[in-house]
Amino acid sequence: GHGGPTNLGAVGATGVPEKDINRWTVDALQAELQAAGAQVLMVREGDDNPSPRERARRVVESDAQLFVSVHANATDTAGGFLRVAGTSTFYKHATGRDAAAAVQRRMLEHTGLDDFGLVGNFNYTPIRLATNVPAILVEQAFVSHPGDEARLLDPAFRATTARAVRAGLEDFLRAR
Repeated sequence: GHGGPTNLGAVGATGVPEKDINRWTVDALQAELQAAGAQVLMVREGDDNPSPRERARRVVESDAQLFVSVHANATDTAGGFLRVAGTSTFYKHATGRDAAAAVQRRMLEHTGLDDFGLVGNFNYTPIRLATNVPAILVEQAFVSHPGDEARLLDPAFRATTARAVRAGLEDFLRAR
């Protein structure tokens, strides 16, 4: 998620932009998936910032069997919401529900994060328009929460997140 010089995403207390955290996790996820034998198509290469519609177009025009968008969640901390933490997984269409549920289960199991929920009918453009495959969005943790942000900045935690997403996708594919 996010990317480029202007689409930073959320920024936590350390000043590290979400786009960088997402990229680091996606790089780890790509390695995990490729090691498991998957062919991976990145819809955001490096630090580019394709529009949400362009991201969806890339998925639709590919031979992808799944689409996973990776983000770090955030909330407004001005209202005293520093306690909001955890991981969540989103989907728009029923075709993504089981994949999202499997990934959310594994995220909770592997990371020990709080359960911020499995959310359906989520209207994020790339997962809304990618109707040809199960499409999900993983909110790794809250960059606006100091404890979650510290985890997101830890390469070992991001590797754990990547393993959790891979395991969830494998669970989903085995159950099909």
